[in-house]
Amino acid sequence: NRWLPAEAMFGALQRKLVFPAPDPSYNETGPLRDYTVDGWYHNLSPGQFSFHDYKARLFWAGETPCVAFPHRCAHKVLVYAHGNRDDIWRVSGVLQFLRDELGVHTLAFEYPSYGIASGQATEESVQESLSYVYEYLKDGCGFDPEDVILFGRSIGTAIVTKFAANHPVGSVILLSPFTSIVGVAKYGAGHSLLGKMASSLATEQFRTIDVIGNVHAPVLLLHGTEDKLVPAEQGRQLYEKCGAVLKKYTVFAGMQHNDVFDDEWRSDLLSEIRSFLDPLLAQSSDRKPYFFNAVWRPTTQPISSETSAKSALMRLDKSDQVVLMGQIEKKLRRLSSESVSYTHLRAHETPEHLVCRLLLEKKKKITHIIKYNVICDSHINIS
Repeated sequence: NRWLPAEAMFGALQRKLVFPAPDPSYNETGPLRDYTVDGWYHNLSPGQFSFHDYKARLFWAGETPCVAFPHRCAHKVLVYAHGNRDDIWRVSGVLQFLRDELGVHTLAFEYPSYGIASGQATEESVQESLSYVYEYLKDGCGFDPEDVILFGRSIGTAIVTKFAANHPVGSVILLSPFTSIVGVAKYGAGHSLLGKMASSLATEQFRTIDVIGNVHAPVLLLHGTEDKLVPAEQGRQLYEKCGAVLKKYTVFAGMQHNDVFDDEWRSDLLSEIRSFLDPLLAQSSDRKPYFFNAVWRPTTQPISSETSAKSALMRLDKSDQVVLMGQIEKKLRRLSSESVSYTHLRAHETPEHLVCRLLLEKKKKITHIIKYNVICDSHINIS
């Protein structure tokens, strides 16, 4: 049958409306645009600047591309879930702003089909993407769950709320949150007739109102009175349902849905966020994890060819490739005199906390990746 059922057709349309991936603002080698905190930009020529030029790192957690802006001495990390018309580099100005003003590492993760990420964005797949990032921060970088701050805007609020309902985190910030997709459709941008029609066709997704009662980390909800897409009343409903003991709901008179980081609101918004996070950020820690370099995978996975290893290698900046290859070669030379059937080899932590675990056979053939991707050059035999 060449014709899709009406339900399937509308399901595909709704996915497109919920996740309308924009043209990528970056590629694997660098940014394609230069962004300010309030979203203004100018185009860049491919290769004109690298991520290092912005003091940023592009890295992969599982199949999830991420961009990070490390802080020189922070021990907390803010994970940002962007709106549905952004990608991880379109919010680069926001990430730099939050890093500098709050004194934390900042990181944004990509949704499937956005930017350079493969797959299809769904309620389930974006949770999986965030799970990869969370595991990477814990297992690959040494962050404790209470070191992780989840910050969501618009569709991102539903993503981080659902995740925080099932995982321990330090705190949660929700900017322009909504109760559910049907709730947004029903509002119809303020048009009751349009809302009635849209809500009758929409299927239930991202029911934040049902899961926020299971969030026990401190929660800050921020909304604007002039939000024409999601009424501030939905933020109020979420606040009342929220299961956190420490929670706060702040409404900004005149703020809309897409002007939240404009000059008019940015200072007041930052003041609320800083006041809310101060007790968490004041907690001392001797650990200053290094991260944002590894190509990381959470499960044992075989590499079938030298090509796939070299492809993963190309995802790193050249300076990181040199550091990584030096670490691997040093360990391989040290292992050459050992006579064990299998050896778990853990590369010493580099200054960027780049950890590689290899499983080696007696003949020194690399057969599997244990928890971390192996990045190898041409002279290493890959089976």
